[in-house]
Amino acid sequence: MRVALLLVLVAAALTACGGDTLAVDPVAQAADTTTKAGSEHVEFLGVSTVQGQKIRMSGSGDFRNDPQLGRMTLRFTGGTTTGEITEVMKGWRIYMTSPLFARRLPQGKTWMSLDLQKAGKAAGIDFSSLSAQTPGQTLEQLKASGDVTKVGTETLDGVETTHYTATLDPAKIPNGARQKLTGASYQPVDVWIDSDDHVRRLHMAYSMSGSAAVGKSNEMTMTFSDYGKNVDVSVPTDAETFDATGEAAKSMQQNGGA
Repeated sequence: MRVALLLVLVAAALTACGGDTLAVDPVAQAADTTTKAGSEHVEFLGVSTVQGQKIRMSGSGDFRNDPQLGRMTLRFTGGTTTGEITEVMKGWRIYMTSPLFARRLPQGKTWMSLDLQKAGKAAGIDFSSLSAQTPGQTLEQLKASGDVTKVGTETLDGVETTHYTATLDPAKIPNGARQKLTGASYQPVDVWIDSDDHVRRLHMAYSMSGSAAVGKSNEMTMTFSDYGKNVDVSVPTDAETFDATGEAAKSMQQNGGA
């Protein structure tokens, strides 16, 4: 179960795509426009280093921004372990089902869930200052101020975009003081925006240190499309769900101390 929880926590950190981020006018405007579209399809690519081992992930999903709700399928490879996890995300709670941990769930339970904020708080991490769980939350955080530079124009999947980079300073963002306690260190963030002011792609890389750091280094790329599409997600019931929030907090503490 601990291996499954570590993979899930890494997935949560990666799909979060980092933190309270960048933006001056072009990026802030694009984040606002994309959020107001109401929903989006997102493709994910990510890698995280946990206990010296690289875990590579890819996946896709559909997300509604208000209220925050989404569903995605995530595939992962870490050492000799490969597998697939289906996730449903509602607010800060994640529901997961996978053959990886199906046999270890209590009888009658087919989903495992965790409250990311509660698990992080128990392990000494303020996830609200580090990351967003859904693309909608990430887009909201892109509205924070930052040092943005235009790189040029690039074509992504047949769509012409403008590429921007930004250097992040945790001291300038909300909860920055608490973020510094985790030792988060960001590389420049890349954002690609189309002519309709939609965010088309976001790339972020950061490393973490400290006793509660789950992923020592993390990198994530999110590609957005299908803005405003209908998103209908069924949230698992309590009867079919095992709440692993407490165990997740313990795994984060044990992993961070490694």
